[in-house]
Amino acid sequence: MARKITKKRKKQNKRRYTTIAVLILLIIVGLYILISEYYAKFYSDRDVVADVDGYKIAQKELNERYELIPEQYRLFITKEILLNQLIDAHLFCQMRRKKKFQS
Repeated sequence: MARKITKKRKKQNKRRYTTIAVLILLIIVGLYILISEYYAKFYSDRDVVADVDGYKIAQKELNERYELIPEQYRLFITKEILLNQLIDAHLFCQMRRKKKFQS
């Protein structure tokens, strides 16, 4: 009879430890998600160079597009000019969408 009680207790202890381990894991995952969301919002808003009606143009996007411009044209096209072109293109696309839905 004593053996059955100890086996029963071992099972109960194992379940407790498993439950505690799962809860701790869930808490760690939840904290990780919250912290990563916070940092994503903080850093993404800080790196935004333009916001056009909710569409955010990041510094990274601007740099990537600027790198696509051939070297000989970079003398004439600055990042500011490129940013203005990106803003104009987005506004033009918005205007086209609005006109398309109005037709």
